Amino acid sequence: MSLLNSSSEVPGEKALLIESPGKRDKVVSSTPSNVYLLNVAFYSFALFALGQMFVAVLIAKSQAMVGDSSAMVIDSLTYLFNSYAEKIKNKSLKESVDDTLSAAEKELRRLERTRQRLWLGILPPLCRV
Repeated sequence: MSLLNSSSEVPGEKALLIESPGKRDKVVSSTPSNVYLLNVAFYSFALFALGQMFVAVLIAKSQAMVGDSSAMVIDSLTYLFNSYAEKIKNKSLKESVDDTLSAAEKELRRLERTRQRLWLGILPPLCRV
C-alpha cells in the first residue's frame, strides 16, 4: 500500500490517494489549506471590524472604537495579502515544470514571485505604523 498526495474537489481540503495492489481509494483529510484559513480569517476580521466601526460611529460615538476598528481593518488586509502570497507560492510550485524556459528565465520568475510575496508581507505592517 502506498500513499500519494492529490488535490481534492472540495476547496480548502487536501486528499490522499491510498493505493493498494487491487484498488485505488481517495481519502479526504479534514485539514484545511493555508489559503482557506487565511480567507476565513480575512472575512471574519473584516466583517467584525466593519460592524464595530458602524457601532462606534453611529451608536457609541467613541473615538477609541474607531481606532480599534481601523487597526482591525489593517489586520484583515494582512490576512488578505498573506492569502494572495500563499496563492503565488502555490502557483510557483505548480509552474516550476516549464521546459520551454531557460534556467536563467526560471530563476528570474522565481525571484520575481519571491519579491512579490515579501512586499505583500511587509505592506500591511507599514500601514499600521
